[in-house]
Amino acid sequence: MKKLLLSILGIGLCFGSLSAVEPGDISDNDSSTLNSIVEITPNKDRNAILLKVGDIELQISNNKGRKERTEKQPESKKNICRIHKYDGRFALIELGVNQFVDPNYSSYTIGTPEFLDLDVGRSVQVNITLLEFGASMGKNDLVGLSSGLQLMCNNYVFADDNVTISSGSGRIEADRLVAQPCKKSKMTTFGVGVPLALDVNLGDFYLSGGAWAEVILESYTKTKYPKIKDNLRYVNPLQYGLFAKVGYNNMYFYGNYALSEVFEAGKGPITNTACIGIGLLIK
Repeated sequence: MKKLLLSILGIGLCFGSLSAVEPGDISDNDSSTLNSIVEITPNKDRNAILLKVGDIELQISNNKGRKERTEKQPESKKNICRIHKYDGRFALIELGVNQFVDPNYSSYTIGTPEFLDLDVGRSVQVNITLLEFGASMGKNDLVGLSSGLQLMCNNYVFADDNVTISSGSGRIEADRLVAQPCKKSKMTTFGVGVPLALDVNLGDFYLSGGAWAEVILESYTKTKYPKIKDNLRYVNPLQYGLFAKVGYNNMYFYGNYALSEVFEAGKGPITNTACIGIGLLIK
C-alpha cells in the first residue's frame, strides 16, 4: 500500500511538472530541459524502474512477496565443531594392584630392613565413580574432556605377614609382630579423588590420559589375626599423579603413577606408588 501511494505521488509530481509547461512553450531547444526534469531508468537486477522528477527519486518495483535467497550451511559442517554434553570414560568401578616404587631408606640407619616390600597380588586398589561430567567436540564425540568424583581405597599388603608399620616414634618405623603368627598385615588409605581426562574416541576403541588428585581422609594399619587396627600418621594428605587408559567398548585397562610421595618429607621412606588395573563401564 505504501509503495502504491508513493507511486501515485511520484506520477502526480511528474504530471504536475509537465502540466506547468504549455505545449506551445516546448521547443527543440528546450528538449534538454525536459530531459533534466524527468528521467526514467530501468533496473533489471531488482526488477524495478527508477523515476526521477527534478530532485525527487522514486523506485517502483514488483518484488512483492519476494525473499532474498541465502545459502544454508550444510548441517554436517555446522555440527563438526559443536561442543555438547559427554558422558566420559570413567568406569563405575576400577580394580587394580598397587606397588611402592623403589623405596629409599637413606634417612634410616644402615642395615634397616626394607619393611615396605609388598605382596603385589593382594595389594588391591578399588575406585568407585560417584559423579561424572564432561563435554565433547567433533563428529561421534571424537575428542572429549571429562572429570568426576571418585571414592579411592588403596591397600598395601606387606610381603611379611609378621611386619607392620607404626608412627608413634615420630616417623614411620617397622614393628615385628612376635606374639603369634599373623595371616595378613597391611596399610590402607581411603580418600576422595578428582580425575581429569582427555579422551580420543575411535568408534568402540578409545584412548585416554590425564591427571588425578586425591585428598586422604583416613590412613591406618591392620593385621589379622589378632585383628588390630591402628591409625597411621605422616601419610601425605594430598596425593596426585598421572594416568592413562586404553579400552574397547565397556572395558579398559589403566595405569596410575603418583607424582607425590606417600609419606611426608622426613617422616618415612621416600617412595611413590604405581598401579595397573581394569575398569568396567556400566552406562
